[in-house]
Amino acid sequence: KSPKSVDPGLLSEPERNSPEELDPYFTAHLIAGLGWLFFGFVQIFWARKGWSTNTEVQHKIHRLFGYCVALPALFCHLFFASRMILRNPVNQVGVIKSLYISTVFESVLSCYIGIGYMRKAKRATDTTRKERLKQMHKVRMTFAYFQSIFGSGSIRIAAWILWVVGKFFGPEMQARIDRGACQTSACDRNQQLGSAEDCWVPVFLNLTLTTGIVLWLRWLLLCLPEFSSNKRELAALKGNAKSFCFLFVTFLLTVPFPSMDKYSQYIFGLWGSIIRLETFAHVLNDFAADKKKPRAQCTRLEATAQTVTKRLLLIEDEGDEDEHEHQD
Repeated sequence: KSPKSVDPGLLSEPERNSPEELDPYFTAHLIAGLGWLFFGFVQIFWARKGWSTNTEVQHKIHRLFGYCVALPALFCHLFFASRMILRNPVNQVGVIKSLYISTVFESVLSCYIGIGYMRKAKRATDTTRKERLKQMHKVRMTFAYFQSIFGSGSIRIAAWILWVVGKFFGPEMQARIDRGACQTSACDRNQQLGSAEDCWVPVFLNLTLTTGIVLWLRWLLLCLPEFSSNKRELAALKGNAKSFCFLFVTFLLTVPFPSMDKYSQYIFGLWGSIIRLETFAHVLNDFAADKKKPRAQCTRLEATAQTVTKRLLLIEDEGDEDEHEHQD
């Protein structure tokens, strides 16, 4: 049988990495990604009366295009991206694969919550609440777009920055900063060309810097006059930014020491996962807070553990932020 007609797990190493086996994965990922990049941009850009000057017609076409074109394009993109992550053609380590998967999950979560806000807005009777829910729909769907195009723009900019920085160091240090240099030298380690098996440090550095760029894009969105009143989202974004900056700087301090890789891989992987989970918790709590049912009270031990964890990770406490605003 040809390599394309059998399970990839049953193929030998040369067959698994042959163009005949890998090209369909890359082709589908590329086409689906470009499709979502275009249709997602059209959906967001034309949301401001781009379809019609009539408000009712505008909303109807926006919803129709979203359900019939934009959402299928998004889920095709995420499906083929997940397929590529699981296929893992460059042998990424488990920590890196889990970070990629969490990025896909955050995109799905943001999209689901964004649609949920719009459904709540349609049922709302109070005008102020209806407008706030519509605003949260716009914010969450735009965040989903930023997160889902993670691999098309933000990660390329981060890779270029690290490539420039790597040029100021010798070959050994350059390979620990620039993932391209590390993967290119894979043959010197008796691995296939392009393998990232021993390149988790520059890849993690790349992903962390990319996350910083995505956070910066979110901050730019929330600085627009239309969204500047969203204090809860701004507070959460500040806390997220502090956490990732602290993680990024701490990780940079370990880069010159290869002997620490065995342990730092799991430490920083767990740390990054906790920050990502805190992001998920904020999104779900903010969405659930609109419900009439009161939140369940946590025990004193749980409250103390949450507070200590937030302080250690430099995560902004939304309660403190609200208290400061009340005092002002």
